[in-house]
Amino acid sequence: MGTPILQVQDLRVGYEEKKQGFSLFAPKSYNWAVNGVSFDLAHGETLGIVGESGCGKSTLAHAITRLLPAQSGSVFYNGQDLLALSAKQMLKVRSEIQMVFQDPLASLNPRLTAGQIIAEPMKTHQPSASRNDVKNRVGELMEMVGLSRRMINRYPHEFSGGQCQRIGIARALITNPKLLVCDEPVSALDVSVQAQVVNLLMDLKRELGLSMLFIAHDLSVVKHISDRIMVLKFGNIAELGEAKQVIHQPNDAYTRELVAAVPIPDPKAERARLAARLTA
Repeated sequence: MGTPILQVQDLRVGYEEKKQGFSLFAPKSYNWAVNGVSFDLAHGETLGIVGESGCGKSTLAHAITRLLPAQSGSVFYNGQDLLALSAKQMLKVRSEIQMVFQDPLASLNPRLTAGQIIAEPMKTHQPSASRNDVKNRVGELMEMVGLSRRMINRYPHEFSGGQCQRIGIARALITNPKLLVCDEPVSALDVSVQAQVVNLLMDLKRELGLSMLFIAHDLSVVKHISDRIMVLKFGNIAELGEAKQVIHQPNDAYTRELVAAVPIPDPKAERARLAARLTA
């Protein structure tokens, strides 16, 4: 498979504990949100990251993309340690690593039109691009994510939640990234819309050859899009393996609990399973 596009080694991200009293020489102590996490991501692979709220999923994503500082460890992107880069050096890499955020409406500037929102990263990373080139690229991406070019001058409040997330995906893709970090991109959407957005991301991955980190708390969503799944618990890796193995033959008790919590789309089977769990 060659060299991974992303290698995370012993990454620790914590929040400093407040201490009683004051001592100038007292060592800092941390509550670890991410505690020694190591994994890699192959070119063209989707790694699903799943776990309960507060397990460190989003903190891990934000540390990898340098939106949060890490206390220790390393994050290698194509052999380059991102945590060792200056802010100016990191700016050059950001065009290749883009994020899709959890809340589709809150992540969009309400004062900008859809076209302006999508174009913003291109103007930052490709300032020499002409206005016509930017407009054509924006229109192309809107169609790619299932939006009409005629919507280019609409504002975020004029779109549904699913459409706002499509705008966020188009914005992330405009710089032709190699790695897409999706931080719970469907958790704020209705179930039917979730499926549409997940299918869109799967199509874009195949079409554009993207590598992807897909973060969610819902294992039923993660299993459809992931090649491998990593289960986080209290900032540690509880399990990491091929998606089919993690879903059908989980090794860790915590993973088995997550799998058991996935609803079955058959009311009779779901009621029977619930009754069995209650009488166990």
